[in-house]
Amino acid sequence: MVAVNEEGAAVSTEAGRPTVGIPFTAEARERLRTEPLSPISRACIELAWRYRHQLLGP
Repeated sequence: MVAVNEEGAAVSTEAGRPTVGIPFTAEARERLRTEPLSPISRACIELAWRYRHQLLGP
């Protein structure tokens, strides 16, 4: 996995270490609010968060 491409730097969970996925937690959601995301990406994250219980189960 690359650390940087034309869209920017890869999201990571630890200082500069790219990761395949990030935990779907309130802390990760808050962190993503400071990342330079497109409006559609931001909307998808917010919708997934709103319906996380239906998507992920109890």
